[in-house]
Amino acid sequence: MVTICLLTADDDLISGEDLALGLEAKQSSWDKTYNHVSQNGVDGVTKSIVATQRDSNPYWTVELQKEEKIKGVVFINRVDCCGERFNNIHVMVGGKECATFKGPGSNGEIIPLRCSHPLTGKKVEVTLKGKGILSFAEIKIIAADGKYQLDR
Repeated sequence: MVTICLLTADDDLISGEDLALGLEAKQSSWDKTYNHVSQNGVDGVTKSIVATQRDSNPYWTVELQKEEKIKGVVFINRVDCCGERFNNIHVMVGGKECATFKGPGSNGEIIPLRCSHPLTGKKVEVTLKGKGILSFAEIKIIAADGKYQLDR
């Protein structure tokens, strides 16, 4: 019997510890009809989702417990519908651009985004550039370790 283990360049992001799990989050607006609030993005439950109203440059943000060196984020796109809404995404760490995702995403897609280099900050902000609905199920914010390398 042979066991094959496939590794991707983003395995360290996907399996990394989530610095934002359970923290308080905020967003530019929220869909009051379905209670798609900011806290849903860091609750560890992929069935709950974040969704803003259709706005210009809608955003979602979380403040970490302390300044951290961040190597990237991992999004889990909503599984029920509307995965294509996840597009033209910009992730900022400490006010500096970490990564972008042109998209569109698909339902249930796991989207690892690695910063071009580790960024230090306490605030992480996700913005959909342009007019649209910012919507996703979960975000994991992953700290850089001593072995950080940019292998895409």
